[in-house]
Amino acid sequence: MHQASTCILQVALLAEDEGVKAQLSAMNITAESLTEIAPIQLRDASELAEAYTQVGRNDRIGLTGRPLRQLRTLATSTLYVLAQERLVFSPQCLNQKGFYLAMDNRLLIQRLKVELAYIFKHWDRAGQPIIVMPIKHNMLASHNKDVLIAFIHELQQGLVNQIPVRLGPLAELAQLAGSEKIDYLHDFEFAKKGKHDVERPFAQLLPDDVNAYQPLDVLALNHWEMCDDTALIEPLQSQANLYLHLEVLSLLVQRHGLDYRLVLVGEATVRDLLEEVYQRAGDAHAWYIVRRAAGLLGKYDINLEQAATDILVRQHLLTVGRAYSGKATLKRPTDSWEILQIIQTYNSQSEIIIVQELILYLGMLIKSNPELFADIHTLRVGHILQLILVRYKRDFACSLDHAFNQVLFLSPYELAQKVHETLADYSNTETELGHVETLQFAGDCKELTHIRFSKAMDADDHGLTSDWYTWREQQGGLGRENDAFYAGVWLLLHHCKGVMVGEKLNSNRRLDSELLLSQMTSGEQAFKLHVSHLLNKIQSSVYRQLTVEALKTMAVIVKTTPLYIDDTLIIDVLIGHAVRINWLDVHPEHSPCYQDYVAIAWQAFYQLPPHRVANTMVTALAFLLKQHNNPKVEEQHDISG
Repeated sequence: MHQASTCILQVALLAEDEGVKAQLSAMNITAESLTEIAPIQLRDASELAEAYTQVGRNDRIGLTGRPLRQLRTLATSTLYVLAQERLVFSPQCLNQKGFYLAMDNRLLIQRLKVELAYIFKHWDRAGQPIIVMPIKHNMLASHNKDVLIAFIHELQQGLVNQIPVRLGPLAELAQLAGSEKIDYLHDFEFAKKGKHDVERPFAQLLPDDVNAYQPLDVLALNHWEMCDDTALIEPLQSQANLYLHLEVLSLLVQRHGLDYRLVLVGEATVRDLLEEVYQRAGDAHAWYIVRRAAGLLGKYDINLEQAATDILVRQHLLTVGRAYSGKATLKRPTDSWEILQIIQTYNSQSEIIIVQELILYLGMLIKSNPELFADIHTLRVGHILQLILVRYKRDFACSLDHAFNQVLFLSPYELAQKVHETLADYSNTETELGHVETLQFAGDCKELTHIRFSKAMDADDHGLTSDWYTWREQQGGLGRENDAFYAGVWLLLHHCKGVMVGEKLNSNRRLDSELLLSQMTSGEQAFKLHVSHLLNKIQSSVYRQLTVEALKTMAVIVKTTPLYIDDTLIIDVLIGHAVRINWLDVHPEHSPCYQDYVAIAWQAFYQLPPHRVANTMVTALAFLLKQHNNPKVEEQHDISG
């Protein structure tokens, strides 16, 4: 390996176009345009990975070549001559189309400095490393452009975090750069880039006005969800609200998939338009839209694998899904695609993208601040997300789903800072976690102990079989609730601030008391449709039925007691505690290790007759109400499960 003193990191600045070049020049920064670096071409690292799959290929003896692997910065810090073409490749961490962290200048520079240190430490090739840094319009339009300019001035000074750097024209730096040559790539060809190629070819298909960006309320969302395709496509052409574009395209993805073709002014797929929404939101730093669009497009950062490995090699396990599933815990290095599959399997749809993001931040922090992880054996990403939400809920006196929404609106850099703050205050925040689900209330909850449901409430048509799971599956599949059920939900809304039905962190699943009671009347068909619509979003029919039973139980409780819950009632949380209470009543010895038995506890709960379920719900509600008046809770419960 070369001595560190002989290694100088060479950096070339490449302007997206002449406009960017002129802006940089006005700040005494010299950059080249893509035409000025010819005949050298700039390409994405993904194209280099594809080219490498041809190495070792031999059709005659059936060798397929190297597997497709994403390449890190050591690979992209080399000048390549591939099939007689001279090429440089931009680092993956600068690729805004790949993952959105590159859209935040503050985090981008932080990550780039880490990568420069990595290259400097591990460079072992002949010649010097060469790093190309494309500068785009949105990087200079950002309110954080000063961070970028300050970093470039560091480069001009020749030293970044004690690492020697040389800034200069690409052609000049290429003479000293390490290089690799591959003459034959079989039938592989790099995509031809014509001078008339457009960076964002579908930008003109969607009307745009940053001033029109406005989040939609849940009633508006429900309206669009019940529209047919023709009505959905119309606002893509007529309205400039990017939040509306996101929701419409999200619905089209659910109905038809990403490759569904739409005929607007020109022809495009849902994927094409979502990519434009993603880029447009990135330009405007509308992080909520960026994250949602990235999730729908299935984007992920190739450093996911490296971040997980950085955690595992430091002797920590990493749980990327619900705490009770051993299959969601990584114990050995795993590639990014497999990690992504586990995340998608063991998290709700609304959490998938944020879980990936948190893994990346934890990987960065464990290298820079290992002391933060000293007493943590298993890093549970869902648990850390809950700790962040606890802090938000405390600081802003808001509901859990509102706290989650606010996290989605944070810039990546701000969220990375929240992870750091949460780990630094881990023990204190952990103490608060046991109280986050507690409910504030007015009135007397003592009368709850007198409410008991008898066998008479069980279904008459159930017969002699004891398979209540199958009964719930059938009832949930039919989804036929009577007028009395909707009247009960209406009454319940008078006794709380709102009800969350389904995903507890998804604010689109909220029945907001103030909104609904002010805009609708009891017995109104629109109200029934609204409640039914939220229930039908629950994919599992057996869990849908359990949710209906919980709502019926709550309706009876508020009808017979003077209770007012000065909070949002989260049905998922109520059911979750009922499952726990039922299991520990039968198996008190499992109390210290309940998380190991959660999956069986749920199956057992599904088999209970309705009157037993209702009675356990009452006990669970009493627990949540009493905990609010008992700040010294000995037993804590992880709400990520």
